[in-house]
Amino acid sequence: MVRQLAWLTGSAAALGVVTSMVSTLGLMAATTRDKAQTRGVSVTDKVTDKIPEKVTDKVLEKITEVRVWDGGARAHWQMGRLTVADLNPALRVQNSPLRPSDRHVAKLFELTYSYCQNNSQLQGMQWTYEAANGNVNLGQFRIRCQTAVELVSGYQLTDWESTTITMEGRQQATTNTSLIPTFDITGTKVQNWATFVQTIRPMRSPLYESKGSTVVLRSDQVSGERVDLPLVIPRTLPKLAMVKETDRFRVTSQSQGYQLCPTIGDAPVCDRSRVRSFQQFSAKKGGEFYAENKLSARDVYRKIELAQGTPGLYLENCGDRSCTSSVQWKRNGVLYEVQAQYREQPILVAIANSAITHPQTK
Repeated sequence: MVRQLAWLTGSAAALGVVTSMVSTLGLMAATTRDKAQTRGVSVTDKVTDKIPEKVTDKVLEKITEVRVWDGGARAHWQMGRLTVADLNPALRVQNSPLRPSDRHVAKLFELTYSYCQNNSQLQGMQWTYEAANGNVNLGQFRIRCQTAVELVSGYQLTDWESTTITMEGRQQATTNTSLIPTFDITGTKVQNWATFVQTIRPMRSPLYESKGSTVVLRSDQVSGERVDLPLVIPRTLPKLAMVKETDRFRVTSQSQGYQLCPTIGDAPVCDRSRVRSFQQFSAKKGGEFYAENKLSARDVYRKIELAQGTPGLYLENCGDRSCTSSVQWKRNGVLYEVQAQYREQPILVAIANSAITHPQTK
């Protein structure tokens, strides 16, 4: 059992042990959970319940969303998502010893610690880390409560950050501001933390790592009705966005526009729940962006930037059992939209960018 982690002892041999554990077990550390550690303000506590001496926001100006899915009191693992504005948070900021990503990873551990202290049944948190306001998926971090407690033991807790967190349940979502204790990453601990973060290998989807992860959408794969607008379609699609049973797409004419959907057999599957990553691509002359005031508390509404500086909009609309996500943008008075089942912003953005930078016309 590793009694002390390498970033605290400075032992190269210990670092090798910890690195191996992180790589093979996904941020698991063989430690005992110290219940005597200082408990922070629970993420479910109101800010007014306990006011600490010092509150900071050293990271929050770069974080655009913290969202957690409530698995219930008996859940052993909970899912969360941390979204930041930085296009590439791994780039070092001038005169800063830590990169933005180093601080973001610290935030993931700090949040995990707070949730674990509040729920004795919880074994850990699995976080999705997104950059560029959700356009880029940087992978998933599976953090055990044991690991978070061990870090608190080594770094100690210092300032508090007032953090806005959206907790999403099956029926509704609530957004509250909570106080989250932060690690004391100062002095010699700065380099130790930077070294530790370099050992972490987030879990990644094959979609974002494998070579040849896109496929060309040929014009002869598209058939259907004649439409009034010029038929603009993306040139490439992420491979996992394709429907496995087909490589064909059908166009249907709509009022002031058209809709492009994958087909299974001869039937379009625009609305089938089995089609997760790409349901439809549509265009409408004179169409307008979805209005933010029509959203519910569970929905996500993000203003994003697409290829060639094109302003865009990302939406998530969730029901009891599933979510629909879409990306919208405008070109030459036409509103374009690509839609998917579930939360697939990076996939949708890739399709949108292909339609913007290398459009095909037919």
